[in-house]
Amino acid sequence: MDIVDSIKNMPLIVIEGSSCLEITRNMTGSNKSMKLAISFGGERDFSETSVLCYNVNSYGGQVGASLYYVRTTVISKNATFERIYGYLADAWNSVVIDMSEFEGKNAVTGIEIEFLSDTVSNDPWEGKFQIDNIFYGKLIDFRFAEDGDLQDVKVLGADASVEKDELILTANSKSMSVEVPEMSYTKVLSYLWNR
Repeated sequence: MDIVDSIKNMPLIVIEGSSCLEITRNMTGSNKSMKLAISFGGERDFSETSVLCYNVNSYGGQVGASLYYVRTTVISKNATFERIYGYLADAWNSVVIDMSEFEGKNAVTGIEIEFLSDTVSNDPWEGKFQIDNIFYGKLIDFRFAEDGDLQDVKVLGADASVEKDELILTANSKSMSVEVPEMSYTKVLSYLWNR
């Protein structure tokens, strides 16, 4: 595992900042997955967090592979939460994981990111996988999918409600303003690998 400022697969650059994390396979069978485990060394409270996001990329050409996947497992004191997403090799792909329904998010102890493919071949393949821009935070659902949830949107000069996926504003003065909360993300998790 290395921190690199450029990559040899497309698009040849990191997606954000000056470096990314790169994991190299050592000629293991193509059907073996590669896993990055991040341990927090204790419990972290993600209860105010609605999403975990990061970007992935990798070499293509894995023997016998036509599909590539990344599995994310969030580990807490009493539960695990897992999501699998497909991605394209030789391109940066965004992975956005909705954690709003994860019951164990108030005591998260670690995160695992695992790269896999659909190959059954055991032929050796030495490839590289990249991860960049890992963060967790809160996003606003502008679909307003949950009735009654204004998601901290403040409205002045109008009565506001959320019904049937719509934000409904009824003016009660001559002027009206809508204030959307600042989309402040927590610090990028790159400090976990001594960036």
